[in-house]
Amino acid sequence: MLTLPKIAEDIIRSAQGAVFTEQSKFQIPYIYDLIHQYRNVILRTTYEKTGRVHPLWLQQYFPEFSKDLQESELYVKFECPPPVVLDDQTDGFLYIGTLDKSCNFRKNQNRAELAMYQNHRVTKVRTKGKIKTIWSDGYLEVWGNPLQKEIRIDGVFMNPTLLPDYNMEVSEYPISGDDLTQLKQLIFNSQTEPMAKTPTDFKNNMVDNPTALK
Repeated sequence: MLTLPKIAEDIIRSAQGAVFTEQSKFQIPYIYDLIHQYRNVILRTTYEKTGRVHPLWLQQYFPEFSKDLQESELYVKFECPPPVVLDDQTDGFLYIGTLDKSCNFRKNQNRAELAMYQNHRVTKVRTKGKIKTIWSDGYLEVWGNPLQKEIRIDGVFMNPTLLPDYNMEVSEYPISGDDLTQLKQLIFNSQTEPMAKTPTDFKNNMVDNPTALK
């Protein structure tokens, strides 16, 4: 089982003979950040080529209901770490719904899309009674049932360690063997080549729009 600390130690060990221009590049938090960033890049590239999500990428998340987060009677709000953006149309939230997976909630990319479904004369009839969700800036809003206090999310998350049940020392880092090999090589190359740069984060296309719901 490969944990995040073991992956980081392996990367540092492989680079011991290389010349690093900054001592900070040996620091564990920095290596952890690189691992998360390059994993996101590799997963997106792999998905765009194959159209498939490897089972090892997935994590299950059961958000805890917090009364302090609630600010409206129209929806229930949960804390939720950001997902990987797999391509221009697909995010890492593969399932959002009930605990037993008997009901899959409808995902909306932003408030503008939700408003359209809520107000359009055709779609509001077709989606009547359907629970809908919006993710924005670390929070998930669940619309359609203000009593929905338990949900399940099966997803590919940008930073796997942000999930509350992730244990740095014993949890397996969610990446396949082939992707891990590529990740190690990319990080090693990026830190040993002159003027190396870390990967630029893909912009999350699920950023909430300020369109008001009526």
